[in-house]
Parts: sequence; structure tokens; C-alpha cells
Amino acid sequence: MNGTYTLHSTFTPLPPWFSRDENNDPILDIPLCTPCVFFDIVYPYKNQYELISHLRRLAMSRYAIIGDIGEERGVLSVGVQVAGYFPTLDDIFIALSERLNQLHTLVDMGILATGGKSEADLLVEELQELYEAAKDEFEIATESTDSATIYAASDRESARDALNQLVSVYTLYTTPIEVSGSPTKVDGAQQQEQENQIEDLGETDQGQLITTNYDPTEIAQGVRDEVKKRVGHRLRELVNAVENLEERAHAE
Repeated sequence: MNGTYTLHSTFTPLPPWFSRDENNDPILDIPLCTPCVFFDIVYPYKNQYELISHLRRLAMSRYAIIGDIGEERGVLSVGVQVAGYFPTLDDIFIALSERLNQLHTLVDMGILATGGKSEADLLVEELQELYEAAKDEFEIATESTDSATIYAASDRESARDALNQLVSVYTLYTTPIEVSGSPTKVDGAQQQEQENQIEDLGETDQGQLITTNYDPTEIAQGVRDEVKKRVGHRLRELVNAVENLEERAHAE
């Protein structure tokens, strides 16, 4: 499948911009420039959030092609137009990063279509699938434990593994995490709340492989808070139920 989908930039033309020397004298007349930066798409994306997050990472690594608006690529691609006064190519990529941040905000606000679902909706859907899987494993473990079958211990272990997967993904989606050595800034109260949250949900298996459908580093704090509000209570109920089952089994 080939084709080029272009996201146009809206801008108001401004007077010519001048770079200046150490004496603040103009040394170069730089006209308004409106290049289009193209990204070739090599695999499908689940939604606009995933696409834009990937484009932001490509922009940071300069893995893109600068061309003109209206240009058609020979493969499936996305073009993002930027507008401004760019003395160097680096300035174009700086503007591109800002433009992609704007597009992510527009998607989050519902101005760009996401099939009627917000970012929080998509994250909650993923957590709901993990919740249903963990709940099913818990019900199986409860039945085998009540019946004292030979599979009871392994069923409880499966329930714990499913719960750990759910808790780990929930924690990644609701807790600010460090990115490239720069942690998200939170105050002391928020930090304590996050630590309490992880403690309340119980310890997970540190050797367990955790995969997520979405990049946790791209999630805004407001979205994290909404996910926590919509999922946190049910998750804690399931955590308590699994822990009570384990304690009952050990006491027998």
C-alpha cells in the first residue's frame, strides 16, 4: 500500500527574520519556510496515539526526510508540515517536535479522530482485558482450592501471575516514570502516594516480562489520574481477593 498523508500547518506570515551577530546586527535574511517532513510507515499502528508517539521518537533521532508540501512518496508515509524561520536543519526538527506535541494534544482533545475513544479509554481497555484474564484465573483457583484438587497450588500460582501482569501494567500507566535520566517532577505528597499505591497493590514478580500496548513515557499526568480513578478500585478489590485466597490456602 502506497500513499502520502500530509498534516498541514496553519500559520500567519510574519516579517523576515534576521539572525544577529554579537553586536546585535542583522547578518542573514531568512525567509519564512514551510517544509514538510516525511516519515515512511513500515508497519501498522493500532491508533493515532501509537503513530504520533512513534513519529516523535523518529523525529528525535532525525530519522525522517525533509521535502516540500504536496510531494508524494513511493511508499506509505506521513508528512508533517512545519512553518517558521529555520537557519539550520536542526531548527526544522525542533519545530517538528513541537508540532508533533501539538498533534498529540489535538488527538487527546478529540479534535483529531480516534474512533471516538480518548487516550484514557484505550489504556483502560487494555487494563480491562488484563483484569478479566486475572479474574478468570482467580475464579479457577478459588474453585480448585475449595475442592482441594491436586491442581489448586498451580492454579493459585497462575492467578498470582495474571494479577502481577495486571498490577505491573497499571503501575506503568499511572505512575510517572524516569525518562532518559530525567524523572517526572512530582512533589513529596505525590511521591508518597505513588509508593503507597505500589505497596497497596502488592509486590510483583521482578523477573516477569512486562509488555504494554502503549508507551508509558508518553502518557500525560491528567490521563494517568483518569486511568487510576477508573481502574484503581476494582484492581484493589481483586488484589485483596487473591491475597485472601492465598492466606486461606496456607492456613489449611
